[in-house]
Amino acid sequence: MIQVKNADGSLLKKGSTVVDDKGQYIVTAVDDGQVFLSEADDVSALFVIDDDGQRQCQIHWKLADMQDKDAFYELTQGQCR
Repeated sequence: MIQVKNADGSLLKKGSTVVDDKGQYIVTAVDDGQVFLSEADDVSALFVIDDDGQRQCQIHWKLADMQDKDAFYELTQGQCR
């Protein structure tokens, strides 16, 4: 799970569409600022797009170096700029 903030510090809007660097749909933000990735290791870049498919910003994020194998999911911070 990535907790995503915009460049101005506000949370990414619920319902925002997230795609990869090829424009392929990845996920929709499930709540303000929350983006859930099922296979984060397979994603090279994430972008938020508008209703016309135009890129609005890139989500910059990083997983922890050490993964908690007992956790259902990892939580990290991201910024869309």
